Amino acid sequence: MLRMLLIFFTVLPTVSYASWNVVPDQTININVKYDQASNQFYDLSAFGSDLIEVSIVNGNEIKIKHGRDGYKGVVVPAYESHRYTRNSFPENRSHTLVGRSTNEAITIDIGRGSSKVMGMPTSNSINHYDGYGCSTTDTWTATFTNYEVFHSKTNSVYSGDWCIGRYSNLSQYGSFTFPNDGGQIGYIERYFKFSLDVINSMPLDEYVGTYLSHPTADVIRIGSSNFGRELYRYVISVNLKPSVNRFVIDNENISFSVNKQASQIKGKSQTGFDIRGSFHNSQAFDMTFNSSNSALCGEALCLLNSAAGTTIPYMVNVFDPATLLEKAVSRNGQKVTIYADQDYRLSGGLFFEFDTENTAVSGTFNDILTVRVELKLI
Repeated sequence: MLRMLLIFFTVLPTVSYASWNVVPDQTININVKYDQASNQFYDLSAFGSDLIEVSIVNGNEIKIKHGRDGYKGVVVPAYESHRYTRNSFPENRSHTLVGRSTNEAITIDIGRGSSKVMGMPTSNSINHYDGYGCSTTDTWTATFTNYEVFHSKTNSVYSGDWCIGRYSNLSQYGSFTFPNDGGQIGYIERYFKFSLDVINSMPLDEYVGTYLSHPTADVIRIGSSNFGRELYRYVISVNLKPSVNRFVIDNENISFSVNKQASQIKGKSQTGFDIRGSFHNSQAFDMTFNSSNSALCGEALCLLNSAAGTTIPYMVNVFDPATLLEKAVSRNGQKVTIYADQDYRLSGGLFFEFDTENTAVSGTFNDILTVRVELKLI
């Protein structure tokens, strides 16, 4: 008996139907302070990306350039087709920041500038065309075989735009993994614009909001699917913080006008002071007075004649412009509270006086009086 064993070999094409792994959402934190008195933003900082560049432009806009960290380490299977798309029309063009304490709201404009993102090694591609309000160009690099980089530039930062880049097929030689450096993958430019009239009228508070980008606004993705979509969460904090920018005493060298009356010697002098900064009407300030000679007068404010070794205690009356009262200071380290009677400025007065029954004192008396001003925060 003859038996025949037939073996059939079937060769099937290796086709991957796997999709991209998840592109995780990213959070970019932006923190800045604003001084209403000088109309200036300051202490600007940002974090949340391998690439962070942040600056104030035109006096009222925050510009941030950050990396494409969402794509870090993302694996794209072989044989997948992909395309570059930019469409910022679905994005919200404004956003609201809300005060933590006051619940007041500041509405800001949201803009989108230029962007760049790396493509992948490709075996072929179809020419791109531009849409509305922006233009896309692509360059090639030797870093990878047939490796593309897409650059998009908007015509107007605060208007929507739509660009469609190349439709490309991934190289047949294997899957592609994005680098672990968000700055190498590309960048996005964002703008956050404030109305100075609005922000100057707001109560002092920390205003916070979270803006979400549209997940398919600027992506490399499979066909027209949402695979590869990239979402950025921008947490924005603007602190309208009360502050003192300037404290000036009109005359720092005080000379007493001295009169001898019967068994007493009296001396008087005065000077004004001015406080400027970011604060509102009725803001409280603490003023503290320290005398360099206080130990010689039982911790009172003290004038000293160092040649004769004699002393004269004295006091200061602080004029409060809001209450129109004079608040007496006679002890070393004593603190009084005064209040602003207008926004951004407090102008008051210091009235010095002494009264001694020691008519035998004579000569030159001195003291170094240190005056400290602090915002009184509740």
